[in-house]
Formats: sequence, structure tokens, C-alpha cells
Amino acid sequence: MTGSGEHLGRARERLTALLVDASTSALDAAGGHVAGVYLRSGTPGLLRLATLVGLPGPLFRPWWRLHMDRPYPVADAYRLGVRVVLPNATEMVRRYPQFAAGLPFQFGSVYTPVPGAAPSFGVLTVLRPAVPDTEDELPGLDHLGRLAEDLGAGLRELVAEEGEAAVAWEGEPVCVHPPALRPGPARAGRFTWDPATSAVRADDRLHALLGVAPGDFPATGAELAAAMTPTDAHQVLTALRETAAGRPPQSPLRVRAADGATRLLELWPPPGAADPTLVSGKGVVRRPGGGARGGGGGGAPRWL
Repeated sequence: MTGSGEHLGRARERLTALLVDASTSALDAAGGHVAGVYLRSGTPGLLRLATLVGLPGPLFRPWWRLHMDRPYPVADAYRLGVRVVLPNATEMVRRYPQFAAGLPFQFGSVYTPVPGAAPSFGVLTVLRPAVPDTEDELPGLDHLGRLAEDLGAGLRELVAEEGEAAVAWEGEPVCVHPPALRPGPARAGRFTWDPATSAVRADDRLHALLGVAPGDFPATGAELAAAMTPTDAHQVLTALRETAAGRPPQSPLRVRAADGATRLLELWPPPGAADPTLVSGKGVVRRPGGGARGGGGGGAPRWL
């Protein structure tokens, strides 16, 4: 009996390690705030939250148990075997009003089925910063898919050795803190913009941060905005003009580069509200939350 108990304990430890590793890696991959894995339980039709990273367990208690046939994104991802992507709270309310009604915070979310059994072992879940509906593709989706496949492979091995019961979850979730991330040294490039001529001057560090040779560096404000962020260039241009008029942004602008990195832009106004003197700025490239685990993700920023 003692040997059997120890054997079951080792199997549960192995399962927990697989789930925690997948959850923390998913947090990094998607730049998320919270991540976890739902697994099938011994109760037919019931999914249980097995791991939770980034949020105290009691705050998520209403969603520790979910029925597979309920109109929730976790249940749809599990039952249909397809990834469910909700870029923001508006889309969540539109598609899952019952689920959204009980959530106390605004976010985007991704629900990826874990393959390996019919229909699946469970669902890898990430709550991440919201993005506009117009954004074509959320960063990290392919990485999340690979993490779910790797987790499925690990669970299949466990089933082959221990049986189906080894991957059924009962009881409360295992809640862990995100891994500590160490930010690297900050690197920033500076520039000036002349609103009268739209001319831009920048230092070598900004050239390097944007990956543009000095001879090819943008000569105008519009070109600078496009080089910093193709999708949010209009936001940068608007901020430049408002700063020139004495209305700088209250905090650094966060815009997305073509490679998915987050760029931070700080602007300083000219001395007079409508004085056409140079606008000063500082650009910093930040990948969302990259750190010791690599691959980009939630938590403290890694400054490049």
C-alpha cells in the first residue's frame, strides 16, 4: 500500500511539473498576465483548473470547475478541438456574455486545446493584454500551439505508463507565482522633429534600435512613424503634432513593431504651445515581458 501511494504521488508530481512548465511558458509566449491548464476530471462532462500562474487562486475560484457543454470559451476549445481567440473584452462580451459578466477585469484571452485524446486532454489558457479588433494576428499564437502540442505529448507518455486516471485532475488548482524575470539594461535612442519642415534628426542608437542604417534613416516625421510601427504610424504622427502644440502624451506611447516587439515612445514639447521649435523624443524597443525564460512574455520587461 505504501509503495502504491508513493507511485501515485510520483505520477502526480510528474503531471504537475508538466502543467506548471506549460503554463509558465505560455505566459511568456503570449505576453500574458495569467495562464493555466484545464484538464478533464473523474466526473463526466467536468473540466477542472489544474494549474494557475500569475493570479491568486481564490480570485479565480468561480472558474475552477467548468462544464464542457456550457457556453464558455474553455468549453468550446475543449469540445470542438479548436483554438478560441478573444482579442479584447468587447469580443468576449459579444461571443460569451454569460462568461464575461462574472469577470472583474478587462483582458484578451487565448484558449488552446491540448491534443492527444478525443477530443483533447484539456485546454491551455492565457489571459493577456487586450488589443484592438483591427489587429490581424496576436503575437505568440504559433508558440502557444507548439506548447500545447508538447504538453499533449508529455501527457500521452504519462497515460501510456500510468493509465488515463493519471491525467484526470481532482481538487483545487496548483497556484504558482510567475518566474522571476530580470530586466536587461535599457537602451534608448533620441531624435528631434521639426514640425515646420517635418525633418528628423536621430542619434546612432536610434538607428541601431530601429535597424536602419544612418544613410537610410527616415527623413520625415511620417517616415519615422512608419519605421517605428507600421500599424500604429498614425498614432505616432498625431502624438508628434500634439506635442508640437504643447500637448505631449501623459505617458510613453506603446506601439507595436512589425516583428511584434513593443516600442515605447516618449516625447517632450517645445517651449511654447504653438512655437515651431524642435520636438524632442526618445524611442525604446521593448519585447513584451521577455526574460530569463526567453521567447517574450508577461511580467517585467526586457529592455533591448
